[in-house]
Order: sequence, then structure tokens, then C-alpha cells
Amino acid sequence: MKPEYVCHPLAPVYDSRSKVLLLGTMPSPRSRTEGFYYAHPRNRFWPVMGRIWEEPAPETTEERRRFCLKHHIALWDVLSSCIIQGAGDSSIREPRPNPVEKILREAPVQAVFVTGRKAYELYNRCCLPRTGMEAFLLPSTSPANCAVSVEKLSEAYQVILPYCIGGKNMNRQKIWEEAKKQLAVDLACSPADFDQASTVFVPAADLPGRRPFPRKKPIFDMVSFGQGTVISGDAELLPQLQRQLSGLGRDSLWSQPFLRSLGHYFLPDPDRMDRLPLPDGLRLEWKRAEDMKGLYQVPGFTNALGYDLCAPRPDVLALCAWDGARLVGVAGASEDCKMLWQIGIDVLLDWRGRGLGSALVSALSLAVLEKGKIPYYGTSSSNLASQRTAWRAGYCPAWVCSYGVELSQ
Repeated sequence: MKPEYVCHPLAPVYDSRSKVLLLGTMPSPRSRTEGFYYAHPRNRFWPVMGRIWEEPAPETTEERRRFCLKHHIALWDVLSSCIIQGAGDSSIREPRPNPVEKILREAPVQAVFVTGRKAYELYNRCCLPRTGMEAFLLPSTSPANCAVSVEKLSEAYQVILPYCIGGKNMNRQKIWEEAKKQLAVDLACSPADFDQASTVFVPAADLPGRRPFPRKKPIFDMVSFGQGTVISGDAELLPQLQRQLSGLGRDSLWSQPFLRSLGHYFLPDPDRMDRLPLPDGLRLEWKRAEDMKGLYQVPGFTNALGYDLCAPRPDVLALCAWDGARLVGVAGASEDCKMLWQIGIDVLLDWRGRGLGSALVSALSLAVLEKGKIPYYGTSSSNLASQRTAWRAGYCPAWVCSYGVELSQ
């Protein structure tokens, strides 16, 4: 069989409820003939789909289309055209990508998966700069990959289920409960203390799992979350704090003269969070933990990056926006503890006011949620622009804490 120039003949399968995008490389000759994806009788894609959903494998084109839409799966391929020999991905030359970002704009896709290493390579090279959304590699179901059994394929493809069902099952209630548990560790109190419509005083302690923020002596931390306010302080300081602060309402508590600044923190609302459009003309680039050393060579993004490879709260993921060779915006995520990754954002002055900050924050936050972690966003009480960025990106106010404090012994 001679190499031939092939244009992708199939329309993508998706609707406004699609949560997972599965991408192959290019339809095989059999799929192009039959007019639908994975049509070769020895391709295991549809049997695998049936197994992981515990349903009969769909057989006709219409059954397969309905199956995908029912389970919130979008189907397409990485390439719109290429020169290829038969169905051999290794023979591909002159690849041109499909506008995959169109699906991401029109459907609430939570994760992108590619089937086969060649598709993964082409997606990262041709599509990722435009989508800004990392893809996950799945083994090919092609007959050429017959060394991998249907059982092993089914085990690998089960990873899509949580996204189809609800994006790692991270609903708003679970997010808030996890945040409450972490704050309880930080303040050495009980999560139930935040449910009381009162002020709770507890002695400070360095419990395992506390977010490693530095604390000055004497220790004083105050957090309002939910109905309650918790004050955590050095044991010798607590009697004075109780005399001064017991019985005060929340507004009076947060108006004390020793509070120099307040931190406002936001948690994602999965029902509101969605990918926001980027300004035209920008190129996106993902940076992982191993890429930070190089990224740190570009100064000026201290709200997004820690610029410290040995930091106790390391930068683990960043989304960069480039205008040509100029870095104009960075959203960064620091691993503050096992479950909570803090989001920071920096946009150069001449690019502010165009929606770039919110777009970067929303895309990065969704990527963090896809990893099964909880993104959270912090800013000062006076930074209204940052608070608006958080709201537009799909966050909602969650807690307030003491940030700058001046206490005398």
C-alpha cells in the first residue's frame, strides 16, 4: 500500500454535556469507509467501552454515537490531514491538526485523553499550544497493539469514568469539607469548631500535615470559615485573647487594631468553573515541577511563582502565556499540602484588562481538579481586581484569615 494524502472525513461527536474528549490520530481506512470511529472489526475500542460501563458493546454507528453522548464522551482525532500509509501511524508525514480547541470552547470537557503514543506526541506538538489543556495517554486499541489484552485495556480505560461521572467526584460539598479539615489541622482545632456560631479559642500546635507557612512569635492565627471563627495562639497568650475577644461579634473581631492585613481565600465552584476564552494571538505552554528551574530564569512573576526550588510549598504546575517570545502571563500552582494547591496569577501591565488572568486561572484550576487536588485562591482584602479575577474564574469566597498581625507579649 502506497502512502496517500488523507483529509479527515468525520465530524466530531460531542454535545453541550460532553466531559471527556478521546482523540485518536487519524481514522483508519475502514473507519473512513464506514463513516465512524474505530470501525475495524478487530479494533477493541467499543468492546472496551462496553466493559468499563458494564453494558453490551454498541455495534451500529447510531448505537455508538448514542453511547458516547449518553456517557458524556466526545470523539475526534488529532489530525485534520496528513500523508499516511494505510493505518500505520508511524508512516505519518506532513500532519495538520484539527481545531480541537473548538470542542473545549463548546463543551464542559474536564479531561483530554489520546489513544496511542503517536496521537499523544502529535497532540503535544500540534494541539497543546492552542488548547492549553494537558492530555493523558491511553494505550491504543488498534489491532496493531494486540500484545495488550482487552482486560488490560479495560483496566487502563477505567480512568475516564470519574471524569464522565463528575470530574473526580469533586463536588462543592467535598471541596469545602476537605478545606475545612485542612484548616483544622493548620489551627490545631476540630473541623466541627467552624460549624459553631461562636468564637473558639485553641492552643497553637504544629500538627503533621500543617501547611508550612512561617509563623512569628507569639503565634496568633484567626480564621472565619462557615459559621464559626477559630483563634489559635500560644498557650500563654490565650488567656489575654479570651479576655479581649470573647463575646465579640464577627465584625468586631475583624476590626481589632492589632490586625494589619487580612487574607481572603476562595474555593472553586465546579458548577460555575469553566474554561474561559483567551485573548487572540497568544501561545500557551504548560510547565511542570521539573520545568520550574528554567521558568525561574524569567523574573517578574512573584505572585504566580515561588522562585525557590527548595521551597516547602513547591511550584508543581504552571500555565504560561506567550506573546511571541515575550512571557506576558503566568498562573502557577504551589503544593501547599497533600490536597490543597494554591493558585497565583501574574499578568504584565499592558495585558491586563483583557481577560487573560481569569482565563489562565480557570484553565490551571481545572487541570488541578483533574489531578484530584483542590485549587484555592488567596488575595488581600484591598485587592479588588484579584478578587474579581477569582470570581470570574469560577471561585467563590470561602474563608478569611489574619495575615499581618502586631502583638505585644
